[in-house]
Amino acid sequence: MVIDSTGIKVYGESEWLIFKHGGEVERRVWHKLHIGVSKEGLIVSRVMTNHITDDRKCLEPLIEQAN
Repeated sequence: MVIDSTGIKVYGESEWLIFKHGGEVERRVWHKLHIGVSKEGLIVSRVMTNHITDDRKCLEPLIEQAN
């Protein structure tokens, strides 16, 4: 299994409308998506956390989900 994490920007309705129609948008919320991928390329586990969670803390839950 391969494990990776990525940050995701989260926009509220008002931020999305400003972005869509022009103007400056201040990013307010970040989340992190941690995924486990099998050797066949299938997502076998996932965990969503806040932006300050250490990636290593998600290792055990990802492995448990995959089994």
